[in-house]
Amino acid sequence: MKKVLIFLIYTCASLAAQSQPMPDSIQRKYNTAKSFHDKGQIITNYVFQLKGSSPEQLKILLPQLSYFTNKKDDAGIGYTKLYIGISFVKISDYSEGLKYGIDAMKIFEAVQDTFALLKTYTEIANSYLWSQNIDESLKEWKKALPIARIYDTHYYSLCHCEIADCFNNIGQPDSAMPYIQEALKIAYTRKDSVDIANALGIMGDTYSIMKQNEIARVFYRQCMSFTKRKESFLWMYKAGLAGNLNSISQTFFNDSQYDSSLVYAKQALAYAIPDYLAVAEYSYYLIYKTFDKENKTDSSNKYFRLAAEIKDSLFSDEKSRNIQSQKFKEQLRQQEMETQKKALAFQHKENIENALIALGIVSFTILFLLLSRSFITNIRLIKFLGILALLLVFEFINIMAHSYLEQLTNNSQLLTLLLLVGIAALLIPLHHRMEKWTITKVVEKNKKVRLADAKRTIEKLERKVGRTNEPENKL
Repeated sequence: MKKVLIFLIYTCASLAAQSQPMPDSIQRKYNTAKSFHDKGQIITNYVFQLKGSSPEQLKILLPQLSYFTNKKDDAGIGYTKLYIGISFVKISDYSEGLKYGIDAMKIFEAVQDTFALLKTYTEIANSYLWSQNIDESLKEWKKALPIARIYDTHYYSLCHCEIADCFNNIGQPDSAMPYIQEALKIAYTRKDSVDIANALGIMGDTYSIMKQNEIARVFYRQCMSFTKRKESFLWMYKAGLAGNLNSISQTFFNDSQYDSSLVYAKQALAYAIPDYLAVAEYSYYLIYKTFDKENKTDSSNKYFRLAAEIKDSLFSDEKSRNIQSQKFKEQLRQQEMETQKKALAFQHKENIENALIALGIVSFTILFLLLSRSFITNIRLIKFLGILALLLVFEFINIMAHSYLEQLTNNSQLLTLLLLVGIAALLIPLHHRMEKWTITKVVEKNKKVRLADAKRTIEKLERKVGRTNEPENKL
């Protein structure tokens, strides 16, 4: 019994340790952060400081997700799922990367966190790109492009690069060229070696697809010269270097220079194993094709099997079904969102029309009472109608401006309320002036109406008295 108790205590302690969130110092900063975006930045900075491979980082992030889920903390859940998805993409598990990315995007869309949405679009786009769903990837990059243009030039350059890469993957280098040229221009303007290296590599791909292999190699080598080893971006360095070496190998293969092709493919393989299986699979493909051209059957078969094994692990039937399932669910969700947007737009239009009709009726009534020569209008009625008109004007402004105010205040109910109070504060003095002017006009009109009535009464009396006195004058 004692052993069982010790085992249970040890197990509970282990589970508690695994469900711990970020380190105490980071957690305190997170707890004091006020906005959704600020909390996300703290998680982002913490994740960027994590060392180790992607599987090692997942061992930290998955318990962190459990912690935030128990706390029902949407910012923690969303950002942690985002970086879990990115980690799965790095280890070439694209179905899991897509699942976590779409889950994170639902949270970020609800709060309209621009930075988070931008990061999530890129993560989902990469999941589709590397799983050979190029059309879907292109859609995601195009969704990210207008946000990136406003938010950050690094992401703006990245989006141009990846759109060009998608066009290259579907064999449309002419469509890719303007995007990659713009990306390279932005990257050189920023003087960012990572962005420049990325753009140069895709520029090389574009020329390679156009069968201009010598020009392509120039860009690949320039790309490698800008690829610098940074501990915080070691994964990017190794993946980028392996990818460029594969690309150079491909250009030599295209030119039938098989010895050079083999050398570069094996160099790429050294960087790609064991973390970047998709890159390694392409290296094996190039090696076995090269041996096949040289009629080295045994070596060709060996590397063909290695390539097939990785391809099976990356693109198994189950993973392909998962990706297609996630894609189908996301398409349904997007269709549902589009239907809701149309319904809201129709409702918004109806609200505006109803507000205008009501405002028009009240305005017409006030003008009729002001201009009518046959009514003596009650001042209290004018005040009541004035207040009603003020409320209608405020409601009309609220309907028209509410969506813009939500975007301006990032869905902060308090800030939206304060802005609406400010609008009301501007309307009230205007209402008082209009009410004073209207009452003055009503008083003047009432005096004129009463004076006219009095004159008509006097004239009637005079005529009546005149008719009464006529017989007496005849006598």
